[in-house]
Amino acid sequence: MIFESKIPYPNIEVETKNYTYANLLRKAYASETSEDTAIHLYLYQSLILQEKYKDISNILKKISVVEMKHLEILGKLVLLLGVKPVYSSPYKNGLSKYFNTSYVKYNNNLNDILRININAEIQAINYYNYLTKVIKDKFIVNILKRIIVDEQIHLSIFKKIYNDYFGK
Repeated sequence: MIFESKIPYPNIEVETKNYTYANLLRKAYASETSEDTAIHLYLYQSLILQEKYKDISNILKKISVVEMKHLEILGKLVLLLGVKPVYSSPYKNGLSKYFNTSYVKYNNNLNDILRININAEIQAINYYNYLTKVIKDKFIVNILKRIIVDEQIHLSIFKKIYNDYFGK
């Protein structure tokens, strides 16, 4: 089973500093629906499922490693765009909302876990697609398109597991 595309990631570079783009990426970096949240979520689920569903637990660990790559890439982009890659996302009136683990959905039921993960991957894909339309930096857009390919793989994996265990 593959957990990420074999297509290499583009070089991490930006055309110029841009605080607006950095703030858009910070939502994908460390918000409630971010790469950081996905890492914590999948690692938690891996621990919860390791006894009863060892195969799924291992899949979750491997997917979380890919999400860590995405987090690192986004952090580097945010920094290149001129903003420190603090684990926070834009909130209101120029303030930031710091990442916290209440973003993780602490479900223990496999059906719920898979539904949560399918939804999380769909949200990530949708947000990255949105970013490819509003960000006009060709380097960033190419990186986001590459990340989307991985997220589509994750979505397919979670859908397959769901179908294997719970039917359509």
